[in-house]
Amino acid sequence: MNKLEIDNLKLLVRSNFGHICLNPDDLKQFRNIPWEERNFYPCKDKRLYDKKGFYKNGNLTMTIWTSHIVSPSHIKISDKFPGSGFDTVWSDQFFFGEENSVVKISKIMKLKVFW
Repeated sequence: MNKLEIDNLKLLVRSNFGHICLNPDDLKQFRNIPWEERNFYPCKDKRLYDKKGFYKNGNLTMTIWTSHIVSPSHIKISDKFPGSGFDTVWSDQFFFGEENSVVKISKIMKLKVFW
């Protein structure tokens, strides 16, 4: 991941989405940043293999999931608990590697609330 992708992922992690799903390689690179690793709380539950942990943002907690179905530098978002497998609760994949992609993703997710 390049610097723009890392900065955009930082903004997405600090947003108010309930659950995000990343490619495992993207999460591994993101957790190599010492500040981000310190804010990450890993999940050790073997029953939920794809659930990797939590980021705590003040009063909000975001659950981080990983899957190889998600392309590198892409993200899937959900406000509901995904449960087992890839249900229909996940959004489409969004690319977060370009400028203003966080704004675009936020606008699309706000529009999906009204669908």
